[in-house]
Amino acid sequence: MERVMKEETRKEVPGIVLLVGMERVSSVIQHIFRLLSDRYGLSALQVQVLHLLYRHGERTVGALSKLLGLSASTVSISVSKLEQAGYVQKMRTSGPRAKVYVMLTATGREVAEAVDRRLSRVAARLERAGVVKDAIVALQRLIRVLWESGLATGVGVCWTCEFFEIEEKGNGQVGYRCRYLRRSLSGEELRFDCPDYEPEVQEEDELV
Repeated sequence: MERVMKEETRKEVPGIVLLVGMERVSSVIQHIFRLLSDRYGLSALQVQVLHLLYRHGERTVGALSKLLGLSASTVSISVSKLEQAGYVQKMRTSGPRAKVYVMLTATGREVAEAVDRRLSRVAARLERAGVVKDAIVALQRLIRVLWESGLATGVGVCWTCEFFEIEEKGNGQVGYRCRYLRRSLSGEELRFDCPDYEPEVQEEDELV
């Protein structure tokens, strides 16, 4: 006799549901990086480096590693391969505190612009749906919680930045302000990869 197994109803944990949803969103971005990496014979990380340079201008390897949340050695290897292939070039500043900056070449800019066009098409759909502002603010709060728990990097994220302030506007409304820029910010202006980021100094719990 065939036995029919009755599947138990499983109650989902909302936090896990949220994390699964975040993974779905991340997979869209990673898919774009993989498409372009296959087209140009690069790794997904190398494509991401090119796009960061396109958005932020020349940066040191150290600055790139912080924005990517990766070790400087890992990023340095990718940058070296990009330089050998002609996608980036390095520029050394003069003076006692000389720094080496990584810059896009014309070839590297071509790849970065292709990435940006694809991301822009996805972004346009989100904007037409009217979900961008609320999603940005919610994700900022979520990253801060994970950052405070030591589970995620907060580099470049407004809500973990020393310059970031939340302004009470009354009637339950809040606004945002950046002390570095010396101006208020809208929800859409909150950043996840700000090049002027300085980490907020977290106060240690007092010993009882």
